[in-house]
Amino acid sequence: MKSLTNFEVEFNGSKFLLDVAEGNLMSLNTIYAAAGSPVNKDPRQWERLSTTPQLIDKVAENLNVSRTHIWKTKRGRHGGGTWAHWLIATEYASYLSAELRILILNVFRERVQEEIDPGKAIDRGIKGYRKQGKSNSWIEQRVKSKVAWEALTDLLKEREVTKYGYARCADSINVPIIGDTSKAVKREQGLKKTDSLRDVQDEVTLALLNVAQVLSKDKISKSNAAGDYDCSRVCFDVATRVAELRS
Repeated sequence: MKSLTNFEVEFNGSKFLLDVAEGNLMSLNTIYAAAGSPVNKDPRQWERLSTTPQLIDKVAENLNVSRTHIWKTKRGRHGGGTWAHWLIATEYASYLSAELRILILNVFRERVQEEIDPGKAIDRGIKGYRKQGKSNSWIEQRVKSKVAWEALTDLLKEREVTKYGYARCADSINVPIIGDTSKAVKREQGLKKTDSLRDVQDEVTLALLNVAQVLSKDKISKSNAAGDYDCSRVCFDVATRVAELRS
């Protein structure tokens, strides 16, 4: 259930990902920054409260894991911080702000509703894009490109593409159509790593990306292509031909 494992929470103009997948830990420092860094409430201060160790031990007991699996701290100005299981992270968010706690609960509620009725997720996305001033035709292409990418990645998984192979295949489509890799374009345009490259493309580019993804999936499915190299090569060849439609 993708909508219930990793989703975005926006608070006071800042964003952080709430990751509820078991085994993944969330950065309490990121949540602290999103809450406006209230005085004397940083993760180290919270850890010193008598109730916090009790909470950590209780969560560990309920999950039948050791404390180190759900709570990690690292000292140092660079790379230091505190990470915790999402159950602990949401309690920390509640400690920081009652408003943030209500927001997280509402986000959970929305995702549960979307799991029951997936159309609600689509409606929410369309509403968000309209608030950004996107046209209906742009939104249509954006939705199509997302659906096409999901279908392509499903096939790539069957063809034994690795974790890093997905990004390689994506960039094999990005380079001919957008002009460079995702990382390079984001750096050039001043985008964050978490920003969506597709959200800043124009309608024509989105349409070309969509066609390239659909045709790449079709060609891979009809061939013996498997693994990172073969599949990314197919994506690049298809995208190169599709990019010529722009001229």
